[in-house]
Amino acid sequence: QRLLLPQGFPDSVSPDYGAYQAWDSLQALCSSLCSALSARAVLEAVGVGDGSASVTGAALTWLLRDGVGIVTRIGFVWLQGASPAPSPRFVADLLNDVALVLEILAPHWLSLGPALLVMAAAARCVVGVAGGATRAALAVHQARRDNVADVAAKDSSQETLVNGAGLLLSLLLLPLLDGRPCEAELRKALECGSPDYIIVIRPSQSWVGVGLRRGAPPEAALLGCAQALILEQLLGAQMDPGTPLGRSLEPLQRKIRKCPPGAVPWGVLAETSRLFRDLGPALLRG
Repeated sequence: QRLLLPQGFPDSVSPDYGAYQAWDSLQALCSSLCSALSARAVLEAVGVGDGSASVTGAALTWLLRDGVGIVTRIGFVWLQGASPAPSPRFVADLLNDVALVLEILAPHWLSLGPALLVMAAAARCVVGVAGGATRAALAVHQARRDNVADVAAKDSSQETLVNGAGLLLSLLLLPLLDGRPCEAELRKALECGSPDYIIVIRPSQSWVGVGLRRGAPPEAALLGCAQALILEQLLGAQMDPGTPLGRSLEPLQRKIRKCPPGAVPWGVLAETSRLFRDLGPALLRG
């Protein structure tokens, strides 16, 4: 109580203090979890994890996002000073949800990704200005013994504690989403794979998965699994150049080892797909 509640609670605060802080803390926890998801989506949208993404392109998107945010913050302060909103706190919460949704959608619509991130940045800046403008008014309303500073400080402590709980829950939530291919990765897999199946690679886990495409012939499962086993060998142990298979695959393994850590070796996947178009009939006959 001494850490999180104003001195003299409950007599030193307004009657609605407890209910308001309970709902506010619950909302802050949900926003913390959604922010973790949106941060993951933003990194996906700017190309993290995509070996073909351009660092310069990601940096330009990030700078454009921050620049629009700066302009929006200044413009909104000017507009709010000229004509204050009737419910700025509600507007801030609503826009915060809109910004989170836009950021989470960004990696799923890559062509619109930069535009969605820019709009989300603008909404977040409005959230910061509108939310900050009402926080002081709420503290004045809740304080009953000239203890505005104490009420504001304890509100900050409560928010910090809730954000810490959200951080711990996010550490449990995000690993559950890891391993799910995004749209950009599936697109590359379709380009580099076979007409009958796609292959998804996780170099950091030395793991390869196979997905059959609709209408694939029965032998596609056998060919896809054989190619996946070869790729797993390339991602894992060093190939033995003394064996025929090792001699033929050693150049591909050298290419994989030149890739940045965690990057998907799309070129190697495309080469093994071409290799299996030639070897596939012989494998099936054997």
